[in-house]
Amino acid sequence: PEGGVLSLGDHDLLLLGMSEDDPPRHDHARDLSPGSVLLLYTDGLVERRDADIDVGTARMAAVLARHRDKPLPLLLEALSEGLADIPQRDDVAILAVRVTRTEL
Repeated sequence: PEGGVLSLGDHDLLLLGMSEDDPPRHDHARDLSPGSVLLLYTDGLVERRDADIDVGTARMAAVLARHRDKPLPLLLEALSEGLADIPQRDDVAILAVRVTRTEL
């Protein structure tokens, strides 16, 4: 809510997909204060064939920080701006959730 963007680094190596040979999955928990936005996305949002993924991730984090207080549809619009113009683009899936209050 204060404008910072934190990456949730504590996750399993493979986030999507599953096979018999995969190691077991683990649950992770994080407390989010009211006003926080949780953004889950596929690599198509940040990865480009001609650029480092860290550049795309930094761009996405900057857009998220700049538009964090907007209604979620406007935030998603800002995050997806320019995606249609990218040649050979990957599929993109985004889930955004804003915490409105915490229950005790």
